[in-house]
Amino acid sequence: MSPRRVTPTRLRRKIAPGTRREEGAGAELRCLLLARRPEEWIALDLASAAFVRLEHPGPEAPRNARPGRSVLAFTLAAPEEPSDPARPEAVRAEGEITVLAPPRRRRQRRLLDSLAQPDRAGATLLGTRGPSLAYVDLDGRAGSLVLIRAGSDLELMAKGEDEVLASVTFGGMTQLLPVGDAPAQRSALVASPRSLSGAPLAAALGYRPGYLLVGLDGVEAGHVKKSVLAVLAR
Repeated sequence: MSPRRVTPTRLRRKIAPGTRREEGAGAELRCLLLARRPEEWIALDLASAAFVRLEHPGPEAPRNARPGRSVLAFTLAAPEEPSDPARPEAVRAEGEITVLAPPRRRRQRRLLDSLAQPDRAGATLLGTRGPSLAYVDLDGRAGSLVLIRAGSDLELMAKGEDEVLASVTFGGMTQLLPVGDAPAQRSALVASPRSLSGAPLAAALGYRPGYLLVGLDGVEAGHVKKSVLAVLAR
């Protein structure tokens, strides 16, 4: 018996970043999974190119969902109140989350390329050149996530026994950001005390890094730190 063909999820030819996402309980979303974390899954709505932070997927969420290789189909639940200004993209799923095949690699790469922020002199990550933002300054109107291209100088290094930092250059400035991507964390911790970059980094990850998803993470002492939440393949 020949293996069953899996039909890739189709993308519209043009998805304009900034298109308003479907909102409200009952809306149906199809999203490319970008990061899978215990407390949230971060994905990209394929109809609007808007980021979503799917809160508390729960123990019944599908285990075969792979960041960068799976599309999630789910129904929006009513939003929780009050909303978190550090996560304005937060949504909840109502009922089952279904895993679909990803788009064709070329079209997916074209979409991510269109979303990656231009790296030009003076550009900032999430509106600041510092490692964090004051929580009281957040009003929920600015996004908490940004996609950038992974430069050839990307470097991962372990700090202590369980923390990993990424050296990220953007806007002419190099920053050390905590890494929240589990596979990248494991790779750097295994390699410690050596840091990982270039070909050794690609070999450790099993792919060549193409994009970094940088976002606001936990709150510490009244500040919300910036972290590398996903290291995605090109």
